[in-house]
Amino acid sequence: MSHIGVISLGLGNIASVLRMLAWLEIPAKAVQEPNELQQFSHLILPGVGHFTDGTTRLTPPWREQIEQSIKSGIPLLGICLGMQLLSKSSEEGSGDGLNYFTSHFQKIPQAPGLRVPHMGWNEVVASSNSVLLKDIDQPRFYFVHSYYASGNDSGCTGFARYGIPIAAVLERDNICGVQFHPEKSHRFGMQLLRNFVTQYNL
Repeated sequence: MSHIGVISLGLGNIASVLRMLAWLEIPAKAVQEPNELQQFSHLILPGVGHFTDGTTRLTPPWREQIEQSIKSGIPLLGICLGMQLLSKSSEEGSGDGLNYFTSHFQKIPQAPGLRVPHMGWNEVVASSNSVLLKDIDQPRFYFVHSYYASGNDSGCTGFARYGIPIAAVLERDNICGVQFHPEKSHRFGMQLLRNFVTQYNL
């Protein structure tokens, strides 16, 4: 059975991710030390907050162990700030992301009738090759964010529209990320997490 390590960098929402996985009866544990990552079949990098705070907490031991885990084939899912940290950079702050996706995150532009941050439920349009969105009918997820990657970015397999196309799902090899919060997205989020566990395998 899959055993998920939820990377704990002090970036929020660890407890809600663990509760959702427990509800799905998927064994999971918070990972406090970088050298523990290789013990798990799957990894999740969740996060809420400022990009600079995230890159600061990605100390060399974490970066090295995450890279080693990915190279060994362990699937990794980034959630919200976690997805941004898997990418290249963000105008929200300084520091380099892990650069597994080429995306650069920008502030969501102001538009009539649209508030920033983008907060609430939004439909996601899936591409035919999306693994995470497989068998999810009319997917809708809960978003909370102020910075976005373009829906045209390489690796984008699902996008939402919030005045502009926003990359909602990024997937490449054994690495994937979602801008929304599956742990807050009820049955849609449940199926996405099931897909991550069952469709992404070593």
